[in-house]
Amino acid sequence: MGKSSGFTYLEILIVIMVTTLLALAGKVAYSNFNVRKQLEAETKKAISYFDLARTQTIAGEKPCDTFEGFFSVFATQPGDTIELEVLPAGCPSQTAYTFPEGYSLASGNFLINYEPFGTGVNGSTCLILLQNSTDACAKLSFDQSGNLKDTITSGANCSCP
Repeated sequence: MGKSSGFTYLEILIVIMVTTLLALAGKVAYSNFNVRKQLEAETKKAISYFDLARTQTIAGEKPCDTFEGFFSVFATQPGDTIELEVLPAGCPSQTAYTFPEGYSLASGNFLINYEPFGTGVNGSTCLILLQNSTDACAKLSFDQSGNLKDTITSGANCSCP
């Protein structure tokens, strides 16, 4: 018999199996990366609302005649969504954002008040945003002067002091 050139059936099966395993591993890694990037994007949107309230309080803006001098950021969880609102004290809600489904607040409702002329904050000083489909969460921490620090981590490491 002459020498056969080409691949055997077993060699082809091994190559297909290895390729399939690599593709599946890549898909899982990309999925986790994509979910983390979505959490980062939602965290940035939330931070923009806190920055808005702080900036307007420091500026001393009066959005209505009955304004009481400070802005609040209030987060609620009615049902399966989270609503984040900037509330000028004594006035109707100024702006609101509804997170997409799949997020929840670890500690229920959240309220932080930015004191007049940037003299600090009172109320809750830590907000944890959980991404329900993964083990990831975003922790937003406020110091007494109103400075914000955000951390994205696994759920096991996500807790408020």
